[in-house]
Amino acid sequence: MYHAKQLECLDYLSKDSDYQQILYGGSAGSGKSYLGCDWQLKRRLKYPNTRGLIGRAELKKLRLSTMATFWNLCGQMGLVAGKHYTYNGQDHVIKFFNGSEIILMDMADLPSDADFSRFGSLEISDYFCDEISEISAKAIHILHSRCRYKLTWFCRNCSTEGLSDCEVVDVNEQGKPLSWRCSKCGDVNSGLLPKGLMTCNPSKGWIYQDFYLASKNNSLRSDRMFIQALPTDNPHIPEAYLHTLQMLPEYDRKRLLEGNWEYDDDTDKLFSTENLSRMFRSEELFGTTYITADIARFGKDRTIIGVWNGLTLIKIKELRRSSLDETVNVLRQLQNEHKVILKNIISDEDGLGGGVVDFMKCTGFRNGSKPTEPIYQNLKAQCYFKLASLIEENKLTIHTNEYRDTIIRELEMIKRHKADSDGKLQVTPKEEIKNREGISPDFADMIMMRMYYELYTNYGKYVIG
Repeated sequence: MYHAKQLECLDYLSKDSDYQQILYGGSAGSGKSYLGCDWQLKRRLKYPNTRGLIGRAELKKLRLSTMATFWNLCGQMGLVAGKHYTYNGQDHVIKFFNGSEIILMDMADLPSDADFSRFGSLEISDYFCDEISEISAKAIHILHSRCRYKLTWFCRNCSTEGLSDCEVVDVNEQGKPLSWRCSKCGDVNSGLLPKGLMTCNPSKGWIYQDFYLASKNNSLRSDRMFIQALPTDNPHIPEAYLHTLQMLPEYDRKRLLEGNWEYDDDTDKLFSTENLSRMFRSEELFGTTYITADIARFGKDRTIIGVWNGLTLIKIKELRRSSLDETVNVLRQLQNEHKVILKNIISDEDGLGGGVVDFMKCTGFRNGSKPTEPIYQNLKAQCYFKLASLIEENKLTIHTNEYRDTIIRELEMIKRHKADSDGKLQVTPKEEIKNREGISPDFADMIMMRMYYELYTNYGKYVIG
């Protein structure tokens, strides 16, 4: 039997709901895998000849964990292997007697397949992804775009098959049918909506920003829903299991029992949430003026520019898809407005950043250049560790709250890279963060570059721009 939170989720997943992506969970023992497997099975049985997908970061974990629940459910429903369904262990496809099928797929980011070309011409009707904190935002975005398989075959009102063979009511400019009149119930609609169910435990990755925080701030996308479910919401969970969760270390207990998304005790993190929140205050740590700029690579990403007075960030300018000329013009306007000498303007030299440095003759920041101390892998790592030190010592302030959540989130994503090795201190590569979290830490890099002038304390101090 379902408990109340599962019923709420199934209501959002129903054909009558306009929600397309539902995130369910936020703790252990809330019936996540049971719900996802049960939903997939019933969708395949209700809608013949459709195709679902069950995914997880690693196929091995999917087969050993999630699918163990799936096979148990098959038995409970009276489905017999070889009669009602077959499973091909080579291509990992479950085929049902009514023509429906479920594909099992690993969803991990692979260096050899950064664009998920292995999804290829994949077409599905819906999907269930378990433990999506292990899956990148990019993987989910691409997967959801593949939800189009035979959705127009079924009436959204009465579920009758054959909708696309009924009377066409509306077409687009190219003459492609947009809606039909169901021959059984008479309702005019365009068929089923794409549906995706995702489950997780609390995580500070992309799902924190896109679902949990957005839901908390009432800014969740209109096609998405977040359902927080705790072990205590599940009346079927054994008391002994709850006791086991209560005995976990504080970090795991806060997440897995209490469903606390804000609690984070990752020892590899350079910045604590408490220290980052404390940056946003009106205290003035004024001095020399600076401008730091993280320039969009090849014009495709964001350009983030910060204006500093001493160690106080007083203004942030965000540019999207701006040309080289536009970026240089904005930098010159800010330079004149805040009276910043040329040597105190620093821009990264990756992509278009190199052009900015060439045009303005300002300081260039090379991430991989040599640090001033040999314990760091490169200058970028040294600057991030210096930034962490100043923030911990309460020596850096930010006067604008406009990008507060984004800045905190991005700096929380910066961690010590390969912390278990005995090599030089390094931080998480930008591309790895983009693949894992679904965003580029551009605000974080803009703030990090201010540390260049803390390492080279006399650089540009007596230069007139």
